[in-house]
Amino acid sequence: MKSLWSLREDVRLRAAGAGGDVHVLSGSGTVRLRCPHPLVLRALDRMTLGPSLLENVTDDRSGPEHPLLVPVLTRLAHLVVRSLGPEDLGGPLLSVVPIADDARFRPGSAGPDQRVRLAAGVAFRAGENGPVMVAAGGRYCVEMHRAEVCEVVRVIGRRGCLGRSVRALPTPISVSCEILRYFAGTGMVTIS
Repeated sequence: MKSLWSLREDVRLRAAGAGGDVHVLSGSGTVRLRCPHPLVLRALDRMTLGPSLLENVTDDRSGPEHPLLVPVLTRLAHLVVRSLGPEDLGGPLLSVVPIADDARFRPGSAGPDQRVRLAAGVAFRAGENGPVMVAAGGRYCVEMHRAEVCEVVRVIGRRGCLGRSVRALPTPISVSCEILRYFAGTGMVTIS
């Protein structure tokens, strides 16, 4: 599975000139980046286009762990959409979209033999690009782009246990666990 990075759809970049400051504009306000390195600009530009594999932006393939990107991605965490995509990069399975200014997403942990439950207050609604999972007072919404994600949610909602339930799905258990790691990072599922 690949971790893909993008900026929320309401984010725009405005450069103050070559080698100058860049303003990151959004519905949440403006963040000023002082004279960002060209690698940072390249990454942010790519992220405005949609889910991107940041390993393709950095020369050393370190991607989001690159020392120049870490502080910027941390500072802009409330604007960064994290998507999970298959190895074939045929489009993301799901996207975690921050909806609160204090959102700082990090995938959780999930294993095949753990109990999984939807957290209280989780609801589903129709989104522009498919089903969306939200929680009352939550910091994120999860856009479910592909049927595999909906099947994992259906199994959790019905049985509450990952192990045997998910093994019955056509989706590989490793993919189901990655999906659940992203859900766990939002707080919309509890894993024990």
